[in-house]
Amino acid sequence: MRSTPERAGASAGVTKLHGPGKWTYFYLYVILDVFSRYVVGSPGVIAERENAELAEQLIAETCAKQDIQLDQLTIHAAAAR
Repeated sequence: MRSTPERAGASAGVTKLHGPGKWTYFYLYVILDVFSRYVVGSPGVIAERENAELAEQLIAETCAKQDIQLDQLTIHAAAAR
């Protein structure tokens, strides 16, 4: 993927992190600018489980912070295997 500096693209992801005990995990939500690799949203949101509403809130807050209209977005979700 090739990107340019003019806010050409962003990548959102959820990373599963090991928690303090056996079989406990946390989920880190983050949105990165593809070109600069800068975190464009909140510094990251950590949750005890995956949550679509939390992801929607992070996207909305990031759009507001970066002055991006929701109709300018194309959102694609893909599951990692």
